[in-house]
Amino acid sequence: MKMSEMYHLIKAVTQATNIYEVIVIGSQSILGSHPNANAKLLISEEADFIPILSPEHLEQHDNQYWLDNIEYFFGKDSRFHKTFGIYADACELVTASLPEGWQDRLVSVQNEGTDLRIASFLDPNDLAISKLVAFREKDVDFLKVMYAEGLIDPIIVKERLDTVNQIDDIRRRDIKLWIDNQEKIKNHKDMNVSGKLLLQEINIPPRDFKEYCSIREKNRAAIKKDPNNKLKGVV
Repeated sequence: MKMSEMYHLIKAVTQATNIYEVIVIGSQSILGSHPNANAKLLISEEADFIPILSPEHLEQHDNQYWLDNIEYFFGKDSRFHKTFGIYADACELVTASLPEGWQDRLVSVQNEGTDLRIASFLDPNDLAISKLVAFREKDVDFLKVMYAEGLIDPIIVKERLDTVNQIDDIRRRDIKLWIDNQEKIKNHKDMNVSGKLLLQEINIPPRDFKEYCSIREKNRAAIKKDPNNKLKGVV
């Protein structure tokens, strides 16, 4: 999705609903701080919108009514989507797994492109955290491009990761390990040294991440039950 397409979608949604402000989360929120981002980061034709509803809106209808209307007129397979090739996914504030203070770091855009409405986008490091928590294969691919483009500060990401409540400590530590590995791989590549061996030995394969965490939990439980500590070193 190009920035011009994002503007078109913002205008269409806000004008139709008379909503003054939306927050853009998900992958295309990268456009707020990097409107000319690498094309590999702009593949998605979907923009996740959190509409900021006024008291007047909520007096007329509840929150779900407005979400449903955005989905119906501008969502996937809508007439708008079929015509322009882009669509909106209406979300609530609880949708994304984000660190504390993320709303204070939003990148806000208000210009003729947005029809003078406010469109706020995630800070890139907060976006990276939401991708790390989800850790789907497409999220991993997206994160690797962000690393390659220098859009992620690993120190900031690890600090903010500690404030995300939707993950447990074991997974948090494994995500930090993955972050460290990406830095090592990047350094290897910068020195023209292959990072392939490091990736094979240490990196967590994205497709197996949940299974990996499950196995770790089982191993930890087994160690606690092992009186002779024979399983030491399994985890």
